[in-house]
Amino acid sequence: MSYFILYRSQAIAFALLTLVLPGKSFSQDTLTGIQKTAIVRKYLTAMCKLDVDAMLPYRHEQYTRIARDGKQSPNDLQFERNMTGFEKSVDTKWTFRIVSLNGETATVYETEDSKWYNLLGAGLRTQTIQYILSGNKLTAYKVITVDNAKGDYKTLVHDFITWLKTTEAKDDKDIFDGEGSLLFSAKSGEKLKTYLKSWKTITQHS
Repeated sequence: MSYFILYRSQAIAFALLTLVLPGKSFSQDTLTGIQKTAIVRKYLTAMCKLDVDAMLPYRHEQYTRIARDGKQSPNDLQFERNMTGFEKSVDTKWTFRIVSLNGETATVYETEDSKWYNLLGAGLRTQTIQYILSGNKLTAYKVITVDNAKGDYKTLVHDFITWLKTTEAKDDKDIFDGEGSLLFSAKSGEKLKTYLKSWKTITQHS
């Protein structure tokens, strides 16, 4: 009996030790459903903290985005860092719920609340994302659905940018790049909040 208890304790300890070890590779057959879910959960917890560096150990270097139309593109780490800076500046709050795990694919329901969406008039953003594992790391994520609670996001952004280009912001290199595209960064986020408040006042009384 004592030998069985010792063996069982060692087995449990090993399982806990290997639950999530980003620096070590495991075959897909080695990982249990609980371990796979733990990897996804740890990754998303880091995402909710807006901590890109804490997210990196849980995904492959060639991390891929799969759009709703099936188009694949490599994840742009610098853009991600800039966007995270933007999210921090507009007080973004993420939540997530792991809906299911099917083989190597975890389906997750996420919400994103921020001054960007709220002042723009779009309201809370909700999305369903599938995260795909390869071994003990995420290799890709697939966008399934994206919605905003109060309005069509693309239309609202288009209208806001059109108005923004009639203000002094049109010449601000922290807000627009040389081709006139809106920039997303910590600097642009801080500056845009003032314009967003004016935009909300205008649209509420139009």
